[in-house]
Amino acid sequence: MVIAISQSGETADVLSGVRDAKSNGATIFSLVNVVGSSLARMSDQVLYLNCGPEIAVAATKSFTAQTLFIVSIAYALDDRLQEGKAKLKELSSVVDSDLEYYTESSAEFSIQIEGQKDFYFLARGVNFAVADEGALKLKEIAYVHAEGMPAGELKHGTLALIESDTRWLRYVLGLYL
Repeated sequence: MVIAISQSGETADVLSGVRDAKSNGATIFSLVNVVGSSLARMSDQVLYLNCGPEIAVAATKSFTAQTLFIVSIAYALDDRLQEGKAKLKELSSVVDSDLEYYTESSAEFSIQIEGQKDFYFLARGVNFAVADEGALKLKEIAYVHAEGMPAGELKHGTLALIESDTRWLRYVLGLYL
């Protein structure tokens, strides 16, 4: 089985991979936002994200929905779907309660990073995917250089690119230090 994930359902490299997988006999299960898309038509089973049209290139709604679906699938495969649902509901209430704080603190944080041209998003383990996605969103929206990378790899090349005027900022749970 191949699980294909695409907001639009028209991403060329995803469609190419799905074509190759189907030609080799794979069953295709897709997570897609756009009903009737090429990916949806090529898939054996489709789970629609139902997050509405993406207006901005960052596609934050669909990325969040994709992540929630993947977590739900993981819990279901481990026969712990109810536990997963409970944890996701708990997480949503935390996000909801912190939204006002993060809106204010991100405005303050943006003042601290104004004028920076290079950004490195560091994370370990499964969090690396989120760091990589954060870098992608910054590039798409602000048109600046940004990279996501495993935290342990900073010393292997990237550290040489960081210049003397680079400001080291750590942004954890709304605190910048």
